[in-house]
Amino acid sequence: ICLLGLDLVQQGELNTYFPFQFSGKKCSEYDKLDKIMETKGHLGTITSYIPSTLLINFSIGMGVVISIVCLIAVTALFIPNAILTSLKFRSGVLPSLRDKRFKRYRKNLATLTLLVPVGFWSAFAMTFIFFFAVCLAFFILFWKATRTLIIQLIALIIGAVTTLLMKQMLVCALGKYCYAAFYRRKPALINVASIALECWHIFLSVAFVTSRAGILIFMSLLFIGRVDRPILAEDLELDKFPYVFRQAILASDAHRHPYIERLGMMYLMKLKHGSKFGKKSSSIWRLLFVFALMPWLRKYRLIDDTDNVDKTKIEDAIELVKYKTNENIELKERIAKLEKELQLEKEQQPVQKKDANDDKKDQEDSDSILDEDYYHEVENNWATY
Repeated sequence: ICLLGLDLVQQGELNTYFPFQFSGKKCSEYDKLDKIMETKGHLGTITSYIPSTLLINFSIGMGVVISIVCLIAVTALFIPNAILTSLKFRSGVLPSLRDKRFKRYRKNLATLTLLVPVGFWSAFAMTFIFFFAVCLAFFILFWKATRTLIIQLIALIIGAVTTLLMKQMLVCALGKYCYAAFYRRKPALINVASIALECWHIFLSVAFVTSRAGILIFMSLLFIGRVDRPILAEDLELDKFPYVFRQAILASDAHRHPYIERLGMMYLMKLKHGSKFGKKSSSIWRLLFVFALMPWLRKYRLIDDTDNVDKTKIEDAIELVKYKTNENIELKERIAKLEKELQLEKEQQPVQKKDANDDKKDQEDSDSILDEDYYHEVENNWATY
């Protein structure tokens, strides 16, 4: 036994302890006691890294609060985004009839039944993932075992932000004094600065890549619960449920679109009033009213170039018209030249009297020749195209 103020004195076969003795061997000089104290020291070090109940409760509480806030935000954005998507379809921002996917929207309407269950479980999965991610982040941030690493990481971030601010000040100065829009005022200085910035960015780009990866991961986690808009490029089509959402908007708008309601009202009014409704005079007054007070609505009466028309036929017709127009001009020039030659021959020959019937007959003959040879063919071509 090693106690303060006791000393073990061996007298024969007896071991006697004398109090108030502060001399002799120390506790660390006893091998067995030294091993016990060393083990106890290791146990104290291990127990110091065990997280406290306060830290665990704090991490769980922050995870619950932030995940619930994200869930409320995603749920609150669903209805406004549905209204916005419907208005985009009505205004033409999102193509509908001329969209390549429109035929797919019209088919397989049974997939609309997936929208509500997928939306519910997606929001639940997003909340669950956010809860564990936030809990883990706060736990690592305040845990004693990782506190030193977190402090070093914060110092590294502060240094990187300071360096980025210095770089931004330098870039602003270069842009103000050495650039004029896309043109360089001082090419030599810009070349040197570009090489220096490229070498600098070799190390700074690590921070850019890390922040980009963190932002993309965070937004991907956030968009797990959103089935109302695509997060990736639309040509990838990795997630089909945003298009199911658009399909549901179109299916609803097919029955509630203002044009459909107005057209149905016109049909009912026509059935009720018969010939007294929708007469030519009322249509003319409506057009006058629109042209006078709302002229911007005239653009909806024009045919769009993207209508489903065979463009090859239009191009062929344009080429034919150009060719025929040139041919028509050449023909008119030849006719004018022949008329001049004929007039010269008439002036050289003795003048013969002709009555009015002969002049009329000659004019009809020339007109008929032109009509039969060329103009009839042009009219047929136009009618064909």
